[in-house]
Amino acid sequence: MADISVSYTEPNGSCSYSSTAGGRTGTRIFNCAWSDAFQFAKELRGGYQSTPGNPYEVAAVFPYVPSLFCSEVSIEGFGVSSQSNNPEGTFITYDKAKLTAKYQMNVVNFDPENPSAVEQENITISAEMLTLANYEWTGDGVALEDKLLPSRVESTTGFSVTKFHVSSLPDVAVSAVVG
Repeated sequence: MADISVSYTEPNGSCSYSSTAGGRTGTRIFNCAWSDAFQFAKELRGGYQSTPGNPYEVAAVFPYVPSLFCSEVSIEGFGVSSQSNNPEGTFITYDKAKLTAKYQMNVVNFDPENPSAVEQENITISAEMLTLANYEWTGDGVALEDKLLPSRVESTTGFSVTKFHVSSLPDVAVSAVVG
């Protein structure tokens, strides 16, 4: 797990994992003090931080499956300690918090040598039905009806990598795309 600065517990049986044709996911449940809940959620999720010198924190990794990263955290309070009414509304303060962390395959990578440069991978798959327009049968020179035109499926797969927060481009990368 990422470096967690708050005290927490994980109840027995709270960790679950699923692997389906749609992908792999995991869920973990944690308990902590309500006063620490939002900091704990921030540390589980990772992302960009506002502290100087440490702009990007990696999300927590699911146990035994290092390709699953924490992608979502929900917080539920329990054990009401106080309730206050004011012009902005009613606020309840809880003693404890239950955090549910969901994990999934990560599409955002980071470079440990340059943690501020974040990489996002994207795969697109598509298919298009192509038909020959104005195709004529050579036997009689008559154009075929649209529904009889020869056709085929043309499939394409695109893979792109986008890097964010890159301070400079390597010369080899620039020369590879200059024509």
